[in-house]
Amino acid sequence: MNHSQTEDTNNEYVVGRLALYIVSDAEVWRGGIDEGDVDLNIDFTGPDWKALFYDLLNCSKVEPYIQGEDIYEYDERNRAIFRQSIPEYPMLGRIWNMYEDVGYTPEQVRQLRDECLKLQAIATANPHALEALKKLIMACDEAIKVGGGLFLVSD
Repeated sequence: MNHSQTEDTNNEYVVGRLALYIVSDAEVWRGGIDEGDVDLNIDFTGPDWKALFYDLLNCSKVEPYIQGEDIYEYDERNRAIFRQSIPEYPMLGRIWNMYEDVGYTPEQVRQLRDECLKLQAIATANPHALEALKKLIMACDEAIKVGGGLFLVSD
């Protein structure tokens, strides 16, 4: 298995952390804080990811690595399968892996927020998924206030 994949075998704990930042340009940001970029001090954790994507949205699980398979092709195959399992949530589908950075432009931040708000209505029976959605909505709200993009940085 590629170390960069989020794994949930037999309901085990999903590891990883995505730190949320407001950035001036989410398409070119490569780490570090530039003037005007803001660390929101919000962490989207492995348990948040699991509650939202596996428990609430029932996303497709990572498929096994095939011996000799190109790692890039393996990642792309799993990315596509994950995203196809939630086609009505394309912005959320970009958070397919806890070890891959994800950037959103200001326009995409609004789309991400709308997707999260839509899910809040069906997440009432899952308090951890609700908490995960609140983190993303709070980050989106802060980015929208200043007209910035949003960047989720893996640890």
